[in-house]
Amino acid sequence: MPARAAKPRRKALLAKARTGDPEAECLLAEDLAFDDPKDLARARRWYLRAARQGHARAQNNLGCMFRDGRGGRRDWRRGVTWLRRAAAQGDPDAQVSLGFALFYGRGVRRDQAEALQWYQRASRQGHDRAMRNIGLMFLNGEGVRRDFERGMRWIRKAAERGNVKAMLRLADIFETGANGRRKNSPAAFRWTDRASDTGDAEAIMCLGVMYFNGRCVERDQELAADLYRIAADEDDWAKYLLGLCYRDGEGVRKRRGSAVMWFRAAAKRGIPEAVEALAALGEKP
Repeated sequence: MPARAAKPRRKALLAKARTGDPEAECLLAEDLAFDDPKDLARARRWYLRAARQGHARAQNNLGCMFRDGRGGRRDWRRGVTWLRRAAAQGDPDAQVSLGFALFYGRGVRRDQAEALQWYQRASRQGHDRAMRNIGLMFLNGEGVRRDFERGMRWIRKAAERGNVKAMLRLADIFETGANGRRKNSPAAFRWTDRASDTGDAEAIMCLGVMYFNGRCVERDQELAADLYRIAADEDDWAKYLLGLCYRDGEGVRKRRGSAVMWFRAAAKRGIPEAVEALAALGEKP
């Protein structure tokens, strides 16, 4: 939202929030947290006021701010406290975040069995990330007895609901034939293509890799380079792969300057292979 449009809305929310209305307090905090001009410290304070009145969404958002260190010092323990309150009220996002904290022992004693319970509660509300997390637990045998087929069912449920990471995991399983499953290249391509249709940069990059290498689809390096270029705005590996295309003249005209530019962009984002590629060309990151 442009700053000019945000000001009248924020002024109206502030007036209502000052009356002690918890929904207005939460909305004001969200405006401060996500719309320009942002003020994360003020957002945290308004979330706190709404959360103390039992507002579940505010409790969840406040918990996430403490967890991530947004608007102030990071405090996992306080974050988990607020996430647990929101989760107990049935907020599915909080249930998933609390499950994550329990699964990895962040701000709370590690308890994967309880994590699964919270994921299951969120999944019953249709939360696709909860479904994916349950699937991963069964696929990897973490906190539960390993059950590949059960894990696949949960991953597919998440993918059918639009979870991009679940789609890409399915694609990988179908492409590699994991756990003795028969390879299914058409299914691997379909799930990668479907994931890319969401606009997710990683998925677009993965589709580009398929076309570049002719995996699961007819080889088309020109299209691969186009996909890398689309993904490169947000995906760091796409920057590196596009650099390789320009370095080697694959899918695009060979251009050393363009290769160096994309390698540098990737190197600045922490891709070590890009640093090595620059060194091989006698260039600094």
